[in-house]
Amino acid sequence: MYYALTTDSSGKLTNHESKTLEYKRDLSHPQGPLPTLVAFANAAGGQLVVGVNHDLSICDVKDPLRQEECLELSFLLK
Repeated sequence: MYYALTTDSSGKLTNHESKTLEYKRDLSHPQGPLPTLVAFANAAGGQLVVGVNHDLSICDVKDPLRQEECLELSFLLK
């Protein structure tokens, strides 16, 4: 299932996390998203959206290619 993400008038996401939708501010700590990705893989799938603060505001992702590489490495080292 894919969510169409929407925002309110203040720019915050209106979609709340669920068992198939999770938000992360960044991937600087790869152990954070790994359990979520494994759960998505073992279930009906899901979406991990990077660049969202705890208050559902959208934030800048610093060096996204580096974060992607860290996530890939964490899978290889498991």
